[in-house]
Amino acid sequence: MKGIKAWLGIERDETGWREKIVASLGAFLAIAGMIGLGRHFLGPSPESFIVLSMGATAFLLFVVPLGKLSQPWPVLAGHVLSALVGVTCHKLIPDTTLAAACAVGFAVLGMQLLNCLHPPAGSTALIAVMAGPKVSALGYSFVLWPVGVNALGLVLFAVAFNFWFPWRRYPARFHRR
Repeated sequence: MKGIKAWLGIERDETGWREKIVASLGAFLAIAGMIGLGRHFLGPSPESFIVLSMGATAFLLFVVPLGKLSQPWPVLAGHVLSALVGVTCHKLIPDTTLAAACAVGFAVLGMQLLNCLHPPAGSTALIAVMAGPKVSALGYSFVLWPVGVNALGLVLFAVAFNFWFPWRRYPARFHRR
């Protein structure tokens, strides 16, 4: 059994229940807050406000707030760059399959070059190509609204939420041992 666990990459979980609940609560409140703001300012259609890849970003911000991939630069620059790359690929490459593959590939390259690795942002590039006519109609405005606003909102919420837990200060620069 140990050999199978090692092969699958199942590690011993030393995270306590309190930390798991705090992380889950943070992710819940962040996404509920983003959707709530969207409803308040834009009406009853939250899909026009929240980008689906933000769910994975919320996971990183609240489960591993001190992780390198969770810091503000990777979150903000990763999502904005990937949205920009995705919209550009969608506009320039008529074949959807090729546009989607190029969007993700170039977004990964760009994030590596700018040192802003944030895995959920790869999905943002894909969403810019694959999400359909509502996102296509946004064009480059998709980069700032909703992507930039979502990423910034989640980062600001993570700063505020994690402030109340001294062992989880976010960003990592604020962390005290």
